[in-house]
Amino acid sequence: MSLINILSIFLALFALIIFYFSLKFAKSNQFYTDTPGLSWLGIFVWGDGLILAPFWFVSAVAFNFISPLNILRHLLIFLVIRSGYEVVYWITHQVSQKEYEPPLFRNISWLGADEGAILYQLLNTCWVILGLVGVLLTLV
Repeated sequence: MSLINILSIFLALFALIIFYFSLKFAKSNQFYTDTPGLSWLGIFVWGDGLILAPFWFVSAVAFNFISPLNILRHLLIFLVIRSGYEVVYWITHQVSQKEYEPPLFRNISWLGADEGAILYQLLNTCWVILGLVGVLLTLV
């Protein structure tokens, strides 16, 4: 078993644990509680983990089947897009009204408009990353 396989298994298990705690804390009105130890995964508050923990689980499984160079590309693309997203989110957050609830999360009673918007944006960020990585993989 290679080092990449071992690290991938660790990341997959860690992602499942993060998802469990994200769900638990988000449901108990701690959606916005900071998670400083998880920021390296792009998870800044427990609510982020509802989307990003499954993303990292799927990524960890995929890491077993792609080259180290493509793993690096995946991580770098995530870093660039997630960081760019944070910049745009916080700039627009300062000037917008938070009344609209994204369609995928309207019917979840314990999520407010702000929480739904964050999850919707994160979900789409993950799709962009997976799409870009897929494109890069086809270039190799």
